[in-house]
Amino acid sequence: LKAHYPAEYMAAVLNNAGSIDKITFFMEECKRMGLKVLGPDINESQNGFAVNAKGEIRFGFSGLKGVGENAIQHIIEERNKHGHYTSIYDLAKRVNHRNANKKSLESLIYSGAFDCFKDITRAQYFFQAPGDIQGLEKVLKFGSVYQAQNANATNTLFGDMQMPDIVPPKLPVCEPWPLAVQLDYEKEVTGMFMSGHPLDNYKFEMKHYNIIPLADYVEYKNSIANNPNPGRSFRVAGLVTDGQHRLTKTGKNFGIITIEDFSGKSEFFLWGEDYVRYNNYLEKGMIVLIEGAFKPRYNSNQYEFRLSKIHLLDTVKTTL
Repeated sequence: LKAHYPAEYMAAVLNNAGSIDKITFFMEECKRMGLKVLGPDINESQNGFAVNAKGEIRFGFSGLKGVGENAIQHIIEERNKHGHYTSIYDLAKRVNHRNANKKSLESLIYSGAFDCFKDITRAQYFFQAPGDIQGLEKVLKFGSVYQAQNANATNTLFGDMQMPDIVPPKLPVCEPWPLAVQLDYEKEVTGMFMSGHPLDNYKFEMKHYNIIPLADYVEYKNSIANNPNPGRSFRVAGLVTDGQHRLTKTGKNFGIITIEDFSGKSEFFLWGEDYVRYNNYLEKGMIVLIEGAFKPRYNSNQYEFRLSKIHLLDTVKTTL
């Protein structure tokens, strides 16, 4: 199946992966196989991962936070009955706003599901000009007025009369979101980065500076007891997704930094002097390089990772 129907096979694997970590892992496997995994699309996405007409895998609606089952079912049923949505205004005219409410549509925008409507950027839906209402609210208001007018026309003695067309509102032009903001919103609703990765600009460093993928680091860490070289040193890099400042039972400060790369994520502990030296790196959004090695714990056969240095990945070319 994997050899002869790769896209269909991997779509099924992704639908049954369960956790976000496993989905991320299998999406990387798709990349390795040369399969495209595309973000959500209002005209192509199904409930779960599915293969489109071009043989590409499309992210499903059910993987989006904030989009209810009723909204998903209604959007897909309407699309199957009356064809693709031609614009955001066409969607607003056709979907029931009780089923697909504002919250559901916001999540769809954040995920990039409306990017197929090229004339409007994601930022425009949320932009509010002084003294005006938000773009998405304008669209929903237009859809409500259209649906109300249609219902009224149908219920009158003159149902066949031509009603005047309601002109779709124009959304004010504004600056598109920077890629970092766009990726943050995508991660919020899908659990992952869809239209890129913050590490995309660091592929040279990741490849040429002896940086190990986090998935390999985690695999080594989990099997360290059976490893012939338990004291191995590592150099890993990633985006800081979480940084925690904590206190031990004796009142001493320590930190936990969680980083993520293309292959997975892992957390690292900063104790004592390391915390004093590097606690300013415990900030979400930073892209860091961590160096260290596994060393035996005091009076124990077990090993733990002890970091020797943290620095910004930006500075690697000048410091290594």
